[in-house]
Amino acid sequence: MTGKRALALHHYTKFECIGSSCEDSCCGGWQIAIDKATYLAYKKNKDPTLSKLFSQTIKLPSHSTGIHDFALIVMDADNSCPFLDAQNLCRIHKEMGHAALSTTCSSYPRTANLFGNEFEYSLTLSCPEAARQILLDPEPIHFVEVTNNAILEQPTALLGKLSGDALDDDAIANMNDLRAVIVAILQIRTISLEARLLLLGRLLAESESAMQLGPQGISKQLPNVLGKYVQMLPHAHVIQEQIEALRPNPVQRLRLFQTILTDLQPDIQQPVLKRCFDEACRGLSWKPGESSDDSELIALHEDIYRKYLGPFLVDHPFVLENLLIHHAFRSLFPFRGNGLCSQYRELVSLYLISHTFLLGLSGYRQATTREMIIEFFYSFFRLASHSKNYLGQVADSLGKRLGIGIGDLAGLMIVRDKG
Repeated sequence: MTGKRALALHHYTKFECIGSSCEDSCCGGWQIAIDKATYLAYKKNKDPTLSKLFSQTIKLPSHSTGIHDFALIVMDADNSCPFLDAQNLCRIHKEMGHAALSTTCSSYPRTANLFGNEFEYSLTLSCPEAARQILLDPEPIHFVEVTNNAILEQPTALLGKLSGDALDDDAIANMNDLRAVIVAILQIRTISLEARLLLLGRLLAESESAMQLGPQGISKQLPNVLGKYVQMLPHAHVIQEQIEALRPNPVQRLRLFQTILTDLQPDIQQPVLKRCFDEACRGLSWKPGESSDDSELIALHEDIYRKYLGPFLVDHPFVLENLLIHHAFRSLFPFRGNGLCSQYRELVSLYLISHTFLLGLSGYRQATTREMIIEFFYSFFRLASHSKNYLGQVADSLGKRLGIGIGDLAGLMIVRDKG
């Protein structure tokens, strides 16, 4: 891989671990895999303290899938890594150096995707500092080329892998153009994010129809669709006018909040995310299984948005924009084979989950802060990152339980002042 280059978002090159200054540890709440070479090296270690820990806390699972996840670290009772010291720093790194870390530990929070022969690098938002650098950066996200990292390209660090064999060079170029248009739409800051999602949904529906015609559709029809939407970009205010003409459905929006919280509740075990969940429920005045006065709750939620979350998003319009673009890049959208509209549903679901939690947390804390933003997102992605299809499952559940298309749900986030 020497001399080769990989594609990354610009935050990737700026990331630096802040060590003991971080509000959490890298390994809290995770199942940490150890590759075979590292496992054997640890077993030979003679350090009086570390050797005992290696023996007691690194175990072989009953069903190992190979040399890259050969063993697992057994977490402490509080789900923290037994190798952390009093400052929440890694004893292995401190005593033996970075080279002694497993592939999993040495690569985090960096990950890689492989599409054909091309690698794409990103950071995971489950790291608080990575989340801070990505979500709170007002500079529009852009792509950069970086030198290949051999550690990231090992299977344990590889997030996703697509062969690309079904596409010729022209088709891959057209799909890359589609990705570029997706990013361009999400970065139209002259219109609301709801309007951008509406426009994106229309683009993807037309693009999927073209792609269903096979290679011919990708080569001939898709460029026409993309050209149409590129010409629309300078006139995006028309979409904003359509959004403004919609009549919000506050009762349906209330059901949306409650459905999201109900669906996610069984999965929330990690302490920080559980605290965010509990506070969001209290902020939204929602208790599972209890009836409530819809009109009072709707008025409360509109008041929270008007006082706290709305003004924050006006001052920080890049937060949710960066979130969606980062997710699209890291999840190989639009290259995955499960359909453009399915990938779009995941994106909208992430937006809806984020909006719901941030509204509830703002109501509980009587403020929307940058610290709150990072606390929620890094803890949420420690849940979502455990399953590659977690957002897809949430999207399917929302669509079935609410009985409307997921593409229409973004419109339910529209909150307007009555004054």
